[in-house]
Amino acid sequence: MKKNDSDKLFAFIVYILIGFLIIFVSYNSYINLLKKDVKDQTTQPPNSINVSPITGEVIQDVNTSYNLLKVCYNSSNITELYGINKADIVIETYNAVSNTLSYDGIFYNKHIPIQESIENISTISLDTLPYIDFIDPPDLDSHEFNENIDTIFIPFSDSISTSFIFQKGQYYHFSKNVKDVHKTSNAPLAFTNILIEFTSSFNDSVNQGLLFSGGKLQRLNIEGNNIKMINNSKEINLSLLRGNTIWIKCSDKIKIITANANIES
Repeated sequence: MKKNDSDKLFAFIVYILIGFLIIFVSYNSYINLLKKDVKDQTTQPPNSINVSPITGEVIQDVNTSYNLLKVCYNSSNITELYGINKADIVIETYNAVSNTLSYDGIFYNKHIPIQESIENISTISLDTLPYIDFIDPPDLDSHEFNENIDTIFIPFSDSISTSFIFQKGQYYHFSKNVKDVHKTSNAPLAFTNILIEFTSSFNDSVNQGLLFSGGKLQRLNIEGNNIKMINNSKEINLSLLRGNTIWIKCSDKIKIITANANIES
């Protein structure tokens, strides 16, 4: 009997030790998984919250309290518009009826207070903007950008025009053949990409467009916020160089004049 009692006690102790071992191994496994999860969250991939979805550029100071803003301006003088030099996307619209230009700015992760030149500020959804693939200058040829163009002239009317000169990767903005310098920053207004949308005279659902990036040209089909590039009669996603963009909207009756030739919609 004593031997049987000893065997039972020994077996009981073994079971207790095995139980502690299982608990110890399980706890260590849980801690390792938790550490791995924390590491994965702190080493985010490049295309995460610290990259702007509308410029493709890395954001140094991310503030999640800043919404995606659309700023509507009340002046047609682009050099006097508050914060326009910091806009990720500038929308320049020509109104043929009033023969005037109007401006809107899209701002991501930026605080823009109401100022004299601002009509109103509204919060918008990222879904209201086109989906963008960001590329680097060496990728332009593989995306079939062509026709090297460094001078662009847009004659809206006899009295109003916008033009650009491409230098060192930037398109410098001119109004009436005068380089535009922002009043506050005292720096020239320049853009990485120029997107021109021709609004149809026949109210077609799909507008034609042009994209200038890196001194090269690409043609577009534009349907609302759905923009596609045309490559060999095939449509592919809109591809922009990393940086800010000016989006010009005008009638399809306007001819774009370049150093090479006139470009129609």
